[in-house]
Amino acid sequence: MAYIGMGAYAEYTRIRRSRAIPLPDFMDFEQGAAFPIAVLTAWHLLHSCHQTTAGQTVIVHSAAGGVGIAAVQIAKAAEARVIGTVSSDDKIAFVRKFGADEVINYATHDFAPEAMRLTGGRGVDLILDAVGKPTLIKGLGCLAPFGHLVLYGRAGGIPDPVNPMTLFGKALKISGFAVTMVYGMHEIHRRGLDDVYRLAREGKLTVRSAGDFRWPTQWRRFDTCNRASQWENYCCFPERRAPAAMTRERDGVSVGGHAGTPDAAVRRDPHPLVVALMVFLGAVGTWTPAQFALRRVC
Repeated sequence: MAYIGMGAYAEYTRIRRSRAIPLPDFMDFEQGAAFPIAVLTAWHLLHSCHQTTAGQTVIVHSAAGGVGIAAVQIAKAAEARVIGTVSSDDKIAFVRKFGADEVINYATHDFAPEAMRLTGGRGVDLILDAVGKPTLIKGLGCLAPFGHLVLYGRAGGIPDPVNPMTLFGKALKISGFAVTMVYGMHEIHRRGLDDVYRLAREGKLTVRSAGDFRWPTQWRRFDTCNRASQWENYCCFPERRAPAAMTRERDGVSVGGHAGTPDAAVRRDPHPLVVALMVFLGAVGTWTPAQFALRRVC
């Protein structure tokens, strides 16, 4: 059994029936922990918000992230053409490995004219956008007639307002999505689960986990995700007992404190409310001055 929601970082928790996800026999708990949010978000973006079919062209922004990698694979399973966007050249091969037909480094190339070039001037049918402000308006410019842009995050900031009249010329659509809305929609939720399990069983969908954390003693290893390339999923598992401070190094980052700080070995774990707020801010995709402040306090 897996579960999506607040309060999951615990040995025991009380959950709503609608949020319980039965795991198939071929999936262990570690895979189950990494599977639901990224994979179900990607599936619903492609098959609930939009009806992705063979021959359509899909842009997946942040293609090297958890949702992005899942979306690339699910779109390819639907026989769509997939164009991924990434922030650096070293992520291109990674995204191609999961099936992307084309990958654009948006740091060195403007993705919109590149997408128009790759589609022979027609544009793309669907854009999955978790970035927001830097990409939304440009994305509208490279949609094909009857094209659809789905916004499901705002990692780059809240998008600028859109004049609805600009959508008329090519009959474009903009919609938003958060996976939490499907919890109570049992038929849709079940359809998504059944299909992603089918794809996983057939070897068409893989969810990679780069590592796990033992909560709460290794909570600071979340800093590893922020410092390193966020290519894969990380899982948290509860731990009954833990020392107040840890100095063990892993991958060049001190588990007991922020790397490079002289007092890393003597810092104590922060108040649980501070940790909860940090996790919440990360979950909603907001990287604010307040969050930077919290990281410094911790």
